[in-house]
Amino acid sequence: DQTYYYKIRYDSVEGDSGYINDTLNKKNYQIVGTNIVVNTIKLGPHDVLTLMGPLTGVYKLDERLSYEPGYSTYWTEVGLRALWNTTGKNGNYTLRLEKWDKNGNIVAASPNNFATLNLRLLNNAPSCSIHKIQYDDGSTILSSPASECDTVYLIKNDGSTGNDTIQFEITAKQADGFMGRYQLSVFHGHDSPDGDIVNVAYTEQDPPTLVGIDHFVVPTTTSTLLYQSCAYRFCLHVWPRITNGYDPHIYEREDNWYVCIKVVN
Repeated sequence: DQTYYYKIRYDSVEGDSGYINDTLNKKNYQIVGTNIVVNTIKLGPHDVLTLMGPLTGVYKLDERLSYEPGYSTYWTEVGLRALWNTTGKNGNYTLRLEKWDKNGNIVAASPNNFATLNLRLLNNAPSCSIHKIQYDDGSTILSSPASECDTVYLIKNDGSTGNDTIQFEITAKQADGFMGRYQLSVFHGHDSPDGDIVNVAYTEQDPPTLVGIDHFVVPTTTSTLLYQSCAYRFCLHVWPRITNGYDPHIYEREDNWYVCIKVVN
């Protein structure tokens, strides 16, 4: 169509509404002889005066600017129409385009399924915590916040005792759903990896109601780790299934517990 200016309106079922008004800058590259000139151009928001009257808080379409003197057809992030700071916003939103041509005439909305965009915004970070380190029989060795710096004593693994290895009570939870992945990894010495005790990932097709685990005991049967007398790092990492349009996952959280393990005969 003949769209030259546009605005993006948002409305939520919870009643939050308005227009996106965050600054959108892009770079335009001009080939001048043997050189490339880079122009940083503010595409919006702008207040402009057209033949049909003033327009407030609109954005310019970079494809249209490519036909004007001083611009070329080479733009960064082609198709990017807005940057929207959604800090503090939660809920179900619908985004709609309002469009005008260069003279300020209204351009009708496109009669297809892409004229609106439905988004669910989640801005709550997941819970990520290693609560306890236990022997296999469930007795607590270390717990937060008490006794965090005690040494963990293990009997040399002979398969005949319950205190030759350890298990963990952890929380890896996305309260709003859309849990993405939780991973409990082990390192010893100078950041030498020993693998994962648990590594659970959810796909985009999994139900959004999945929230993860809360005070769940991870049994050692999930790992073949053999401990040695050394300093250890236990790292719990959590990712929700939330994207900001650029990064596949945001609001990552990590909880680390550093302990000294002593293996005795």
